[in-house]
Amino acid sequence: MIEKKIKSILYKIKKLFFNVFLIKKSNNDTIFEKIYKKNYWGSAESISGPGSDLINTQNIRIELPKIISKYKIQKVIDVPCGDFNWMKLVVDQSDIDYLGCDIVEELINLNKKLYSSNKVNFSKLNLMKDQLPDSDLLICRALFYHLDFFSIKKILENFKRSNIKYVLLTNSPNLENFINKDIINGQFRDLDLFKAPLLFPSNYLYKFEDIRNSDTNIIEQEMILWKMDELLNNINL
Repeated sequence: MIEKKIKSILYKIKKLFFNVFLIKKSNNDTIFEKIYKKNYWGSAESISGPGSDLINTQNIRIELPKIISKYKIQKVIDVPCGDFNWMKLVVDQSDIDYLGCDIVEELINLNKKLYSSNKVNFSKLNLMKDQLPDSDLLICRALFYHLDFFSIKKILENFKRSNIKYVLLTNSPNLENFINKDIINGQFRDLDLFKAPLLFPSNYLYKFEDIRNSDTNIIEQEMILWKMDELLNNINL
């Protein structure tokens, strides 16, 4: 118990230092590179953070193959792909062409060395401005949790320029009085896609539980699937 409290205090100190001296003094192109190099999220298993640990990806690894099968998915783009820690297990059991993208070039280069094949590729990509390759499914897990509202809007505008059939996004299923808060890019907060200022439509195709808090038994993250055009045609950009 004492050890847990000490770790919590040390993490808060680390978080304060990072927010004050690194994030606020960095541009968007270098924030996530610093997070990667400093292992800011503190996972011993995945440089992408505890949300990418195998214990926290059990359900999404069950649900993704179902989506791939039901919607006849052949080409998948995964942004951000992170270190490919859990997704490699999904790709191994699926007959898909996979493209993992991330803004951190060093991470992409490492993934290429470790995992590239005729069906698996990686590429550096800025989701706010770079052209997205044609695809059946875009997976964007937990990214919006770390971005300000302006950046999310730029990404959605970039989606409009793409030729992607389906998009899978992370949502926080919160209480009615929950209010979305803006942040500095690189920080973290829960985000309800259906509340202001985002106001996503409820015309989704499918949703499933992603991460459940083992202490409180509360669902902290869920994944929601939309047809891309039906999502974008029903939000104000």
